[in-house]
Amino acid sequence: MTKKQDHTTEALEHLTEMVIEAIENNPGQWTKPWADTVATSGMPTNTEGKGYTGGNVILALSAQIDHEYSTGIWGTYNQWAKALGGTKVGKRWMADNGDDEPTPLTVARKGEKATWLLRPQIVKVTKDAKGNDLPEDKRRTFTTFRGFPVFNASQVEGGEEWALATYGPKANGLEPVAAAEQFIQGTGARVLNGPGGAFYTPSGDYINVPRLEQYQDTIAYYSTVVHELGHWTGHTKRLNRPGITTPAAERTRAAYGFEELIAELTSIYVGAGHLGLVIEPRTENAQYLASWIRTLKEDPKVLWKAASAAAKAAAYLVELQPAALAEVA
Repeated sequence: MTKKQDHTTEALEHLTEMVIEAIENNPGQWTKPWADTVATSGMPTNTEGKGYTGGNVILALSAQIDHEYSTGIWGTYNQWAKALGGTKVGKRWMADNGDDEPTPLTVARKGEKATWLLRPQIVKVTKDAKGNDLPEDKRRTFTTFRGFPVFNASQVEGGEEWALATYGPKANGLEPVAAAEQFIQGTGARVLNGPGGAFYTPSGDYINVPRLEQYQDTIAYYSTVVHELGHWTGHTKRLNRPGITTPAAERTRAAYGFEELIAELTSIYVGAGHLGLVIEPRTENAQYLASWIRTLKEDPKVLWKAASAAAKAAAYLVELQPAALAEVA
């Protein structure tokens, strides 16, 4: 096994172990550290302003929390070298020293270790071991991962200053509640305040939540609506997710739990990352935690799939917004 393959396997296993540990140690609040971090420093992005997706969001957030980094800006060696004004000479990045001779550019401070993220790759098997074409029924497609190292701005000399000067604090000029109200209206979703608790019903294609005054605070109300919007994106005329489109009588407990995981992560991506809401985990999801742990242990890629589906749901909701509000993320 190569060093890069070893890092890839290590990152995928670490991602799964991290979530299992969070669930087992704090079942009612297992997503809260990530949500709080997103609310204060935004979703993890690279130096070019592109947000990470899938399980990389959780890997980056967890590293930020563990090492107490002040920012959610990350980059590979090449990305940081380019951002900090380095000049590439052949295969090396050189620092511009004014009138003096250029010197090799150092990005991360001495002793800093990279965080390994994962890049999914689709592999299509169309030939056998001898190079002969396989019949259609023998061909297969699967997903594998390749690891790549990144450094947080806090690990880079001048990185925090660059991040602040380039992107500044995440702000849209709106209070979180006002932003949430505008965001919900921007989706066009039908939101009712009837009896029966909080839920989304695919057959009627509407969201129901208790009245605002029934919640402990206003943020809790809007956090709940954002969670249900995650489910709303799964309708057949939107993202067409099996966890929503499969008839209720045919859905397994695992399928219910997987869909709840998608909605929970969507609420972090949108509620905390886009709107600045302090997201509280849904306590009713505790019933799914045991099945999540069992599923994660059996298939570490499940979390990546859920995180990727949540990223698609969040992107869908943002794309529905008027331009002025959509640009705040």
